[in-house]
Amino acid sequence: MGKQVLWLVALTFRTFTEYGKFAFDKVAGLGNRRFLILSLGIAKRQWILDSTRKRAFSVYTVTPQDRGIVHQIFGEQQYFLRHEWIDSVQKKSGINPASDPFLIVDIGGHIGLSALYFSIVFPQAKIVALEPSLRNFRLAQRNIKGRGIDFRNVAVASVNGRAEIINPGATGEAFKAELVETGGVEAVTVQSILDSVDLSQYPPLIVKIDIEGGEAELFSQKTEWVERFPLLIIEPHDYFLTDQGSSAGLQASLLGKGNNIVISGENLLFF
Repeated sequence: MGKQVLWLVALTFRTFTEYGKFAFDKVAGLGNRRFLILSLGIAKRQWILDSTRKRAFSVYTVTPQDRGIVHQIFGEQQYFLRHEWIDSVQKKSGINPASDPFLIVDIGGHIGLSALYFSIVFPQAKIVALEPSLRNFRLAQRNIKGRGIDFRNVAVASVNGRAEIINPGATGEAFKAELVETGGVEAVTVQSILDSVDLSQYPPLIVKIDIEGGEAELFSQKTEWVERFPLLIIEPHDYFLTDQGSSAGLQASLLGKGNNIVISGENLLFF
């Protein structure tokens, strides 16, 4: 009974303090906080309030690292796109992200949280998410249920083939896949993903990439697909793969092209 009381007190305190900060930001016009995480950080089922739609939804997590990703995406809103960025993308693409249908490709879908975020913010978009880990894929299926997201248990590479997780002992958000001759899961190119979608109905607009250093191989060749996406969001990993050239192909593909480059949380945005 005592533990239940302590849990209730902790949850109440966290809810009111978080709501207080959330409400203050709203009233003061600071930031653009749309989501409020209602659950304690140790809870495996995380409840989130969408203040725009005035409804709550939940996501399932397994590890503390999973719950950290919940905070990054829905608390810090690291994929939030400011109006001026959206205006720039719209001018260059002719697509109105607020109302027009378009394609989002989520490379490194983890447990479905980024795809879920995009599906809420851009409900008219078609989202194709790709994740090589079966553990993550199965959890993502719970988190995106009923959202109409095309979530595939595959890796993404510069060539079609097979790939496997090379660090299965890592936590789920840090899994890295590399190409292999046999076994593993299917590896597909971005172009093959585009070929599987009716682009006349859903023109490409956003590609998000977070593949734990796998961007070195992805951008090593056949990068024509980069030009198809007016907005590219990527988490680079030079900070722990120092001097390994993990972002060399990315830089060659995107720098010097006149793009805007914005830092948002752990991500770089090119548009």
